[in-house]
Amino acid sequence: MTGSTGRLAVSFGGLGNLAGEVAAGVAKLEARLNQLDQDLTPLKGDWTGEAAASYQQAKAKWDQAIQDLKLTLSQSGQAVNDSGDDYRRTETQNASSFGG
Repeated sequence: MTGSTGRLAVSFGGLGNLAGEVAAGVAKLEARLNQLDQDLTPLKGDWTGEAAASYQQAKAKWDQAIQDLKLTLSQSGQAVNDSGDDYRRTETQNASSFGG
């Protein structure tokens, strides 16, 4: 975070935790959606004709949107993780330039 002095302070642990939380959130979302699909299984057998077709179309859109969201969240988590690695590497280089 940038303070009033223009300095940037980074918590390496915080970045690592955030990346882990994003990954855990993606896994939790997927588990909930799988459970929802299982919960709907008894009802799907009763839907025929237009109702069944409408559900399948809606589910296909929903599944695609979820896959897109999962990809975006996974990429965001990876970007946070990569940022932490970059900050850590820069910190090490800076410390070594001062003999530390």
